[in-house]
Parts: sequence; structure tokens; C-alpha cells
Amino acid sequence: MFKVLHSSAGAGKTHALVKHYLLLSLRQPDPAAYSHILALTFTNKAAAEMRERVLVYLEALASDGPLDGAKADVRNAVMDEAGVTGEELHRRAKAMLTHMLHNWSKVAISTIDAFTRRVVMPFTRDLQLDHELRMTTEEEYYRAKAVDLVLEQAGTDVALTKVLVATCEQLLEDERSWRSDQPLLDLSKQLTKEDALEHLATLREMDSAQFLELNKRLRARVKEFRDRMRKIGSDSCAALDRAGLTEQDLSYGRNGCISYFRKLRDFEGWFDLGKNVAKTLESDKWHSSSATTSAKAAIDGLAPMLRSTIEAVEALRDTEMVENVITEAIAHDLLATATLNAIDQRLEDLKREEGVSFFSDLTRKVMAIVQEEPAPFLYERLGEQYHHFLIDEFQDTSLMQWHALLPLVENALSAGGSVLLVGDAKQAIYRWRNGEARQFVAFPNIFRKEMLDRGDAFESALMRAHVPMEPLASNHRSAKSIIAFNNALAGKLKLELDEKERNVYDRHEQDTVRGDDGYVEVSCYATGKEAEVDGPWELMLKAVNDSLADDFHLGDIAVLVRTKAQGVEASDHLTEQGWDVVSPDGLTLGVNPVVCAVLNLLAWMQRPVDENAALAAQAIASVSAGAGTVDPFPGGLKPREFLRQWRSGYPLISARLPLVTLVCRIAEALGHDPASDVFIMALVNEAHAFSNTGGDDLPGFLEHWERVGKNRSIGGTPGKDAIQVMTVHKAKGLQFPVVIVPEAGKQSQGGKSERIWIIPDPALEGPPSALVKKVKALTERGVKELEEEERLSKLDQLDVLYVALTRPEQRLYISVAGGGNDFLAKALREHLGLEAGAMWNAGERGPNSAKRSSGAGSDGPSMLELTSTPLQGERQLALRRDAPEEWDPVNPDPYRSHGRAVHAMLARVRTPADLPDAVAMESTGWGLGADITAAIAKQLEALLAKPELAPFFGDGLEVHTETTLLDLQGQAVRPDRVVRDGDLFRVLDIKTGAPSERHKEQVRGYTRLLNAVEHKPVEGYLLYVSDGLLVPVES
Repeated sequence: MFKVLHSSAGAGKTHALVKHYLLLSLRQPDPAAYSHILALTFTNKAAAEMRERVLVYLEALASDGPLDGAKADVRNAVMDEAGVTGEELHRRAKAMLTHMLHNWSKVAISTIDAFTRRVVMPFTRDLQLDHELRMTTEEEYYRAKAVDLVLEQAGTDVALTKVLVATCEQLLEDERSWRSDQPLLDLSKQLTKEDALEHLATLREMDSAQFLELNKRLRARVKEFRDRMRKIGSDSCAALDRAGLTEQDLSYGRNGCISYFRKLRDFEGWFDLGKNVAKTLESDKWHSSSATTSAKAAIDGLAPMLRSTIEAVEALRDTEMVENVITEAIAHDLLATATLNAIDQRLEDLKREEGVSFFSDLTRKVMAIVQEEPAPFLYERLGEQYHHFLIDEFQDTSLMQWHALLPLVENALSAGGSVLLVGDAKQAIYRWRNGEARQFVAFPNIFRKEMLDRGDAFESALMRAHVPMEPLASNHRSAKSIIAFNNALAGKLKLELDEKERNVYDRHEQDTVRGDDGYVEVSCYATGKEAEVDGPWELMLKAVNDSLADDFHLGDIAVLVRTKAQGVEASDHLTEQGWDVVSPDGLTLGVNPVVCAVLNLLAWMQRPVDENAALAAQAIASVSAGAGTVDPFPGGLKPREFLRQWRSGYPLISARLPLVTLVCRIAEALGHDPASDVFIMALVNEAHAFSNTGGDDLPGFLEHWERVGKNRSIGGTPGKDAIQVMTVHKAKGLQFPVVIVPEAGKQSQGGKSERIWIIPDPALEGPPSALVKKVKALTERGVKELEEEERLSKLDQLDVLYVALTRPEQRLYISVAGGGNDFLAKALREHLGLEAGAMWNAGERGPNSAKRSSGAGSDGPSMLELTSTPLQGERQLALRRDAPEEWDPVNPDPYRSHGRAVHAMLARVRTPADLPDAVAMESTGWGLGADITAAIAKQLEALLAKPELAPFFGDGLEVHTETTLLDLQGQAVRPDRVVRDGDLFRVLDIKTGAPSERHKEQVRGYTRLLNAVEHKPVEGYLLYVSDGLLVPVES
């Protein structure tokens, strides 16, 4: 049985899913029946919510208490479906609950990505994946690294270098950016799109030289056509000049045929015929009424030539001129496409080298096998295990994800199982993440089945098993006036869509359940020169004040915006009024001051340089000051002195502690208990997750933090009474008593760099696939991919507005621009008959009818409650996976135990006179005790007094410590000390461990590189600190 359930906003989708899950589980006496059901969602949060709801309903059915509302609905549905008594249902529910709690691993409610990983895991060798199948969500980091690696190849591969230079010049010109890598980073985002990978696969066999040759041919063809058009225009203008005619002599003056010929003469691309030229051709009147008799005669003589010229050019409009526009667009971005191809290939190499995979890689691997095998071996065991499939939020499923699941679906249906797909195509706001709502609307047909070898067979299976379902049409969330407003507005706005997409809004009207009226207010603000105040934000502030006056709390109010930039602007206006504001970005770890203080202190402990010391000192001062003024020099001390005093009060803090313990102890020192601070607990969890794979590697953790850790967010909603400001995408699935939507219908600008993949006509002799800029000239020339993108873009914008307008429970405030050409805003104004300064409303304002406790603005999960358990007592132990280079278990003297500290001290020493200050500064930063510090200082003083070290630490030398050098491959190397003495360079590398041949080879690499750069003699030496041994290294 194959069912598709369309569920509009607020219609109880999660309840319907869980009810169906329990129906399948309880209609038979087997308590393990649930283990044969696979339920897939798209976020961990949604999966957790569904699991929780299953347990809540099941516990209710298994209890002896009375049931009402949703739980009673589930009980009645199961009793009707299974034909069992209430007593039998109670027995089954109790048995299932017991079995489920004892076999929780058999509960298959997960995200589609987690399920795909589970499918692939046993077959990593077959699929040529790393055997550990290390998944990463750091796609942006790996793309940036791939871009860097491609740029580093410049100068080594001649053809690729030409491609890169031309691409960077083109992209820099298009984007007006000064960074050569930024346009390439933006371009690399194409690699997150399923259709881009499909197109790139057709280009994989082309190398840089082939792209260059093709680019040369295409540009030559464009130039040939341009030159031909310019000659036609030049000849026509010259004929008019020879006849002594001026633009005033010709019909319609400078806006008539003379304009047409001038555009030909200066031909750069597509231009329209123009209505005046069309009228001239139709009337056959070529001269103006003010032309002299002689001018008229001259024009009449030239008229046949002028007509034939225009007609000859117009005959090319639908053929060669269109081909020229497309060819020019392809050539414009062909080398950018070549670069993207190179980035894609380098990214694949990089993932193989580091043994990581993206979740999209797994889906692609599964899809490839589905294409090749009628009964994919990946699904052999799963096909027997799962008989029923539930997929939530199907409108956000990608084409590849659904196609990869089809063999399992077909198998379940053929064996008497069932499939339920639930979603709402009107809420499909994730197309940019590969969501494809059209396949949900197409059921039981399979959208783009031609992509599948067995597409017809799969479609036949779905159609045979299809059982139509009535959509969930009752809205339990919103008050009556809000539902009525949205019903009418959606009916109007869907007419703005192309007929091909209009069916998404079929049967969009919802029934009301709640009895209260609610309130809707739509205000139209002036724009441009007419605007006297900051329209949308003034209206937003008024909406907040009105709501507060009617007993709503700040936490009841949500402001929903289209972009993060709008969110920042909205937050600024709200905070200026003294109101507390929170947003999802405000729940990010990287913006929490205590978390930032912990990280700054970790960075200082890892590398105690002045910059890190200043940041750490300021962070401590900021946390201590709270909302007060931060002292730029805490205690009147310099940062290093301040940190030395601060750290002396916390002797248990040491860089040698396990990472998690270190984080907890620093947080406690800052006065924040990790067990009672949700942000610190999230940081502890991040450190723990990192240490599971990376060990207690502090430098590695700091790098991980900069890449992804700082962007992590805590779960839940804010714990204080504050207005929530968020994008519509963040608000999806949530509801709020009061919703404010500023600048409704404002079109999101795609940006200059927006590019679309097309499949060029083979007659153009271009590439099999091409990436082109989304420009009007191409859209209007009938390029089907761009026409489709234009249609889908309008649908996206309507869907985003629909999601925003269906979040409120009791009140909806909307502001819309009084002018402009944004199609949704214009249609909204026309629908309500609004002009700038006008206001429309429905329902009645009144006191809050559903008062709730302060801060309960959303139906999301509440904040996690934690028990305070301060970390005290013995230090926890952790195993280090590899020993430091300087560590020697046979002789762990102070030098080897504290090799990095010794390096840092010597890096600060130019001459022996600098040693006392260097030791004092670094011993504090590295947490060295007084005895160890004294021992190190004594032996370093004796070491530097040796005459053989004078050429490295003497007066009058040019000294560079830990200076970065780049080799031909772009790899960075850092010799400890480079000294220039006239024309002679000396390289000194300092070691605190035992001598090794590897050390010599390292120094030889430094000397060769420095000699290649400076073309001067270079000597190399090794200094073994523990033995005071200076070793010359022969080149």
C-alpha cells in the first residue's frame, strides 16, 4: 500500500505520522512489530521529537488512566483498524513498550543521512570508501582547502595556470572583489548541488588544455559574428552619412532606425528591434515630417537598402543571434567551469587522502549502484528487516535521496508492506539544499523517471499500490482570522505562478478548529523619496508595543525575516528600545562571552604570544565586568602580568590536563559551573567529541574550533523573556503567539554570481554541459533551464512567504512596501487594495486570551536542566595517542619534558642579554614551576655563553625566528632561527630530544630552499639543547 499524505501548516503532521506508526505496530499481537518499521526524517531534532512522541503515546495507551485529545484519537484509530478491544490494546501497548525499552536499538526512527550511512557501512571496501567511514559536515572547510590546493598548482601546470589566471581575472571583474580565492570559494558552492555534480560528471574527461582550446574556438565564433554585425551597422551608418542625412531627417529621430544601425555598428550582444523601427517597417515611412525635400528624396532612395538590411538582420534573430548570445554566455564562464572541474577533482582526492566522506557522497554511491543493479546488494538484509516505510517532510527530499530508496520501497510493496510519504509542497523552502518538491506533487508518478534504468518498473509498482488519501485540511494552530486571511491570499498569489507550478497550491484552503478570532494587520509603507521614516521597522516597533499593551510577553513575539542581514537590522531597532532580543545566531557557541574567554585562554596557553595574551586578558575582564565597562588594562597591568597573577590563583590549571578537564577547570576559574551553564556544557561536549577522535591535542582542538566548533549552536529556545528574531528557514516547524513579518514579499536578490547549468545544443559545438550566468538576455531567449529556474525561483519566494504567514497562533502583523516591482509585494497590495500609508486589518485586537508564563514563546523543547557537580578532586587520566617529538622516556629531563617552552624562550632571545626576560615571560605562559624554571634558565645561560653559539646569538646580526618559508609546492616550513651575517646565511634548528638523522634531512631542506630563494651561501646547524651540542649539517 502506497500512500501520500498532504499536510498543510498546523494540521497535525507529527501526530498523524506517530498515529500511523502505532497503527502498524499494534494491529498485530507481536510486541516487536515496531522493529519492522523504518521512519525517516531530515533533522536530528525531528527524529528525536518523533521518538519522544511515540513513547508518550505508547505510555498513555499502556497506562490505566483515562485518555483524551490526541491520545484518545490514537486509541480509537488503533481499535478501529485492528478490530481489538480497549483491554487488548492496553495489553499490546504494555508489551510493546516493555520490548521497545529493552531493545531500543531496534527503534528505526532516524534521519535519512544516518540511515544511508548505516546502509553503506558494511560495504565500504566495495564502494572504495575509508573502512572507518568517517563522516564530516565540514564541507565548507574541505572546499576551501581544495581551492587552496588548486591555486597552489599555478605555475607548475601550464594549461591549468592559464585557466586559473583567466578565471580569477573574470571572476574578480564580475564580483569586484580584491581576493583571488573568494570568487573561487563562491564558485565551489556549486559542488553542494546535485545537478552540478551530474553536469560535472560529463566534463570529467576534459583537461585544462581541452578547455582552453574550446574557449578559443567559442570566442573566435563570437568575435566573427560580432564583427559581421558591426560591419553591417557601419556600412548602413556610412551610407546615411554620405547622403548628408542627420538623425532629425529620419523617422522618429535618434530613437528610430538610426538607433538600430548604431547598435549594430557598436554590436556587443542582443538588442531588441524597438517599437519605432517596427512602426517604420510597417508604415514604410522613413523620413521625418521636418526633413527637407532633398533629404526626403535621399531617404526614399536609401529606403530599400535600409529595409533589406533590417530584415536581413532580423532574419538572424531566432537563429544565429540567439546562438551567439548562448555561445557568448558559455564562453564567458567556460574557464570558470574548468576551474570548478579542477576543484571538484582535487576535492575528491583530498577526501580520499584524509579518509572522510560527505553524506551526499554516500547517497551518490548508493544511487550509482541502484542504477547498475536491479536488486542492489546493499539492501539485501534491510529488505528483509523492514516492511513499512514512513518518510516525513518529503517535500525537502532530494531527487537522488528518493531514487536511491526506490528499490527498498518496491521490495516492501511487492511483499505486502506499506509506504507513507508525508509533506507539504507549499512549505518547500529548501530547494537550495537540493529539495525537490515537484516529485511530491507528481505522485504516484515518478518525477524524472528517465534518470533511472528501471524508472518505468518503479513507477508501475507505485501506481499499483497507490491508495489516495484525503489531505489534512484542519489547522489546529492559528486563530480564525489568520486562517481566513491566508486562504484568500494564497488563492490570489498562486495566480502569479506559471501554470506548471500552480498545482502546488491546489486545495490550499484550510478549515478552522479554534474558536477565537485572532487578529491580522497589514500596513503599507512609503518607499523612495516619499519615505519620511524607516517604514518597516517603525511598523515593527508599533506591532511590538501594541502586543505588549494587550498583555503579551516579549517571549510571545517572533520577528521573521528573509535574510540574516534583515535580522541584524531588526534586532538593532528592537534593542534600541531597550527590549531583550534573541536569535538562533545568539545561541551560537562562538558568540558567548564565557565560551570565548575559555577559548582565548586555551589559545594563550598553547601559544603565549602577546596577541593571545591581550585577547585572553580582555576576555577575563569582559566576563568579570558582565554588563559593566571593561577595563582595557585590568588591574592596571600589562596582559602578561595580569595573566601571570590570574593563573597563580588556579594551580590546578595546566596545559597537560586532558582537554575536557582543562575546559571545565578554566570555566570554573571564570566563575561558571559547566553543569549549570548550557553554553559551557555544549563546549565540554564539543571538546569531548573532538578528543574521541583527535585525542587531547590542544592545537588540533583550537584549529577544529575555528573551522566548525564556534559555529555550533545550543539546542532549545532562550530561557529569558525576549523577542525572537530569526529567518523564516529557522522558524519552519515552530509557532508563536505573535508573528511580525517586516518587508513581506521583498524579493531576495540572487547576486551577480548566480549561475545555472545548461545543456547546450550540440549544434553549437560547445561543451556537453555549461555553467552560465543567470541573466535576462538568456532567460528571454528560450533557454529552457533558465526559464525553469525563473519559474521555480518565484515558487520559492511564495513558499517562504507562506511559511512565515502560517507561524502565528493569535496575531499576525505584516508590513509591505508601497512601491517597487517585487511581484509578491505588488500582488499583496493589489489583493488588499493598499497604497502607501494605508492599513488593512481583520479580526479584533483584544487582551491576550492565552496568557502564558514569561519566555514561553515557542513550542520548541525547553532548556536542558543540569545538576551542578563541580569538577574537583583527582585529575582524570587520558592516554595520548602519540608522544611529543621532544619526549624521551629514558631521560625525561626538564628540556625534553618542556621542549615547546624551551623553543619559545629561545625564539625570544636575540642576544644572551634577552634571556632573563624571555624565561620569565614564557615560564608563566607555559605553567612552569619555579624549580623547573630556574633549572632551565641556568642551563640556557650556560649554553648561550659557549663561543660556538656567538654566530647565532651575537650582537649586530640580522635574526629571524620561526620565519615561514614556502617551497615550490606551496608547503610552509619554519626553521627555528635564520641568521644573516653579511652575504652568509646560517640556519639553526633547535632540538630538545635525542639526535636523529631525520633532523639533518630537515635542516638540509631548509638550506636548499633558502639558497634557491636568496642565491647566497647557506650553512645549516642543529643545536641539541640537553647536551649543548652544535652539529654542522652538510648540504
